[in-house]
Amino acid sequence: MGHADKRWVWADMKLKLEQTLNKMKQLVILIVFILNASQQGCSQQEAASAAFTDAIVKKRINGKLCDSCNVASVVSEEYDFNFVITGAGHTPDRFRQFKFSFNYGPARPRALLEHTYVISQRNIGISFLPNFLQENGRKIQLYRHFGGPDYKHLEFKAEQNGKVIKPWAPLSALGEDNDYAIVGINYPLEKNTPTPLKRTFFAGNFNLNILDSLKVTVREIATKKLLETIRILRAPDTATNFIFYQVPVTSKEFGLNLQNVLNTSSDIQEKDVFKGESITIFKKDYALIGLLRFMGLSGGEVVQYSFEKKPYKWQSASSIEDERGTFIVLGNQMQAGKDHDVYLRYKSQPETIHKITIRVNKKPVMIPWKKIAAISIFLLAAGSIGFYLWNRRNKQKLAAMKRKNEDVETRLSLLSGQL
Repeated sequence: MGHADKRWVWADMKLKLEQTLNKMKQLVILIVFILNASQQGCSQQEAASAAFTDAIVKKRINGKLCDSCNVASVVSEEYDFNFVITGAGHTPDRFRQFKFSFNYGPARPRALLEHTYVISQRNIGISFLPNFLQENGRKIQLYRHFGGPDYKHLEFKAEQNGKVIKPWAPLSALGEDNDYAIVGINYPLEKNTPTPLKRTFFAGNFNLNILDSLKVTVREIATKKLLETIRILRAPDTATNFIFYQVPVTSKEFGLNLQNVLNTSSDIQEKDVFKGESITIFKKDYALIGLLRFMGLSGGEVVQYSFEKKPYKWQSASSIEDERGTFIVLGNQMQAGKDHDVYLRYKSQPETIHKITIRVNKKPVMIPWKKIAAISIFLLAAGSIGFYLWNRRNKQKLAAMKRKNEDVETRLSLLSGQL
């Protein structure tokens, strides 16, 4: 097993461990929730009705929530501390290698794994999401339970590439996010109306260039005890996580090949599949359909492609089901015997453009045997008829000459008799 394979196995083990820990945390949260509810002198039903089991993010347009807008976001839920990242989702699968092994550079030491996010997008926002606030000696529940600290006793600091861009400031001085709303929900959704949370603390928007890192630290104001560290890296996101293969379009085979394309367990031979991470020139048969199949995309991610350069004419491709991948079809629009450049990028990182070349082979010289046979038969028939007519005409001439000779001989005989 190579180093890269071991790294992926280790990453997969880490992911499974994180999932197991999250389930354990949820169980602990439920137990603490029940205990806190009893300590507050209310029934479990009353405590549950005052809290939300989960949170989602919705975009604000002119002050109203947009239910149809696709929002990239991360909702991190811990027992002691909750926060939300807007503008970017969880670390995509294609960035796992960065998350577990990427070195941030000499001024940017390797980040802690449990709070590291590797993203593609430039602009993100961070909001802190409290479980409760304490007013007049009484806890007011806002989110999942009564666990964790009162956010009025916390402060935060933000650093970009090791440089402080937001010095220590109390969370209580922060306002709400005007662009996004954090909405609380209870499952099942059909029995619950999503409700904007009463109070969140918006740390601000952050603009990250490629390879920029962001570190947000939260601590207690009185004791200076660190409570949470959020590390975010914007990694170079080159659109190379695709495979290229071809399928015939004959009537007998197209249905089967289309089924193989749509199924994740395709019967296409490995020797006929080429990875975009290793090569940039792909050979395509003029008579086949070429496919670029992107995998490892999260929900809502969009691949863009263009067959022209400067100005680019970008077209978008996305998938309804992430596990099936996103397809770009290379069909008859590509002329045989020529090289065609295709430009690829992710919509989330438009400044990173990847160029590949599709080399379409020439059409073989096709000998029109049927036409040749038809013309040959026609010429043979015409030749035969011509020869027959020519031969018949010659026979007629010979017969006329023979009669003429016979007539001359007869006249000579009569003349000789007279003499």
